[in-house]
Amino acid sequence: MQIIPEWTPNIHPLIVHFPIAILILAVFTNFFSLVLKKFEWLPKVSISLYILGTISAITAFFTGRAAADSLELPVKVMSTLTSHADWAEITVLYFTVFTVVYTVFLIFEKKLLNKISNLMKPVIFLFGLGGLILVYLTADAGAKMVYGYGLGTGKLNNITNNSNETYNIQEKAKEEIVSSINTSDNGSWKFYSAVGAVSTLKNDFTWLNGQSPNIEIDLYHDKNETFTTINPNNNSMLVSYGNKLKNVQIELNANLDSLQGSFSIVHHYIDSNNYDYVLIKENEISMGRISNGMDEVFEKETFLAQGWVDIKIIISGKHFRTNINNKLVVHGHGAEPDSGTTGFKLSGKGSFLISDFEVQVL
Repeated sequence: MQIIPEWTPNIHPLIVHFPIAILILAVFTNFFSLVLKKFEWLPKVSISLYILGTISAITAFFTGRAAADSLELPVKVMSTLTSHADWAEITVLYFTVFTVVYTVFLIFEKKLLNKISNLMKPVIFLFGLGGLILVYLTADAGAKMVYGYGLGTGKLNNITNNSNETYNIQEKAKEEIVSSINTSDNGSWKFYSAVGAVSTLKNDFTWLNGQSPNIEIDLYHDKNETFTTINPNNNSMLVSYGNKLKNVQIELNANLDSLQGSFSIVHHYIDSNNYDYVLIKENEISMGRISNGMDEVFEKETFLAQGWVDIKIIISGKHFRTNINNKLVVHGHGAEPDSGTTGFKLSGKGSFLISDFEVQVL
C-alpha cells in the first residue's frame, strides 16, 4: 500500500495543515474556558490541543526541511522558502515554550492565589492568540510558494523553463562573446568558457591572492565541449568578481579529477580574514566561515568528485545549502553573512577544469 499519494512529492503537504487547525482550535477553546468557567474540563482540552498542535508543528517543521532539501527549486522561490522556514522555526520555538509554561501553570494553579490565577489566565490566552500571528506568517509564505510559484502543483517546471528562456534571450551566443562574462543590473553575473575566457580570468576578475603570471590558464575544446583549464603550478590563487551581494545562488560546472590539491568556492568575501566558503579537499566537502581569521565549519560530509560535476550553492538568510548534481550534499546554518563578492580559490598542482560559473541574486 502506498502511504504517500502520487500527487505529492513528499509527506509535508499532508501534515502541514494539522498544526494550523489544531492551534487555532486550541486558542478558541482557551477563550471559551475563560468565558464558560463552569466547564472545568475546558482548560484541560485547551492544553491538550496546544500539546498536540505543538507536536504537529514540530513534525511539519522537520518534514518541511526534508522536503526543501529534496527538491530542485528555481532561484525566484528561494527567498520565500527561507522566509517560510524561518517563520516556521520561530513558531515552533514559540509554541513549545508557551505550551510548557501553560502546562506548568495548570499544574500549580490551585496553589496560586485567586487574584494571581485570574490575572494569569487572560495573559496566557493573549500569548496564545499572539502565537497565531506567527502561524499566519508561516502559512502565508508557504501559500505563496504553492499558489504564487506552483510548488507542488506540477507547474514549477514551467516557471523554471520560463526563467531560463528569458535569461537565454538576453545572453549572446558563446561564439560572439569577447569578454566571456555577462552581468545584470541586479548584480548577477555568469562566466563562460568561450573566446576571451583566459583574458577575462586574468584581467576582469580581481586577484586577491596569487599572481596570474604564475598560474597557467588555457582554453580547450573537447568534442562539443569548451572549457577553461587552470593549473596553479604548486601555487595558490584566490579570485573574485562582481559587486558585494547578500542572498545568492552560485552554480559551477567543473571537473576536479586532475587537481591534486584543494578547491573552494568563496562567497561573501569581505577580506582575507572574513568570508564564507565551500571547500572540496581529500574526498571531503565542507562549508563554513572564516571570521576574524578563525575557521568555523558549518557542515561537512564525505564526497568524491568524479568527472564533470554541477555544484550549486544557495545562501539565503541563515541557510546554506550545497547541491552536487541536483542532490543535496551539505546543509549548514549560521548567522546571516554580510554582503560580499564571490569567486574561487585553488591550491596545489594539476588541472582544474571549468565550463561556466554563475552567480544569481535571490
